[in-house]
Parts: sequence; structure tokens; C-alpha cells
Amino acid sequence: MIRIIKNNEKQIFIDELQKRNSQDYNDVYETVDKIIEDVRINKDEAVKKYTLEFDKQWIK
Repeated sequence: MIRIIKNNEKQIFIDELQKRNSQDYNDVYETVDKIIEDVRINKDEAVKKYTLEFDKQWIK
């Protein structure tokens, strides 16, 4: 979804962005590293598995 910011809302939007907490992405990086390693080893089968898991699509 794209949020449209009108000129009079610009500062409100900037203030909202600045209030966001910074996140620690280490757990995300670890998960991505595991997925990449799985794909490296298991190739297409791993890609199919993650497609089903993340996209909820059936692969034939």
C-alpha cells in the first residue's frame, strides 16, 4: 500500500518516521543466512519449499 502525503502532512509524516524505534536485525540476518545456505545445498527443492512457505502458492 502506498501512502500519499500531501504538502500539509509532510512534517507529520516526518515526525512519525523519526519516532520509530530502530530495530536489531541480527535475527533477520541469521534467518536469511540459513535460507541462502539451504538453497545453496538443496537448490530447486529449497526454493519450492520457501515459495510454499512465504508465498502460499502451490507449485506443480
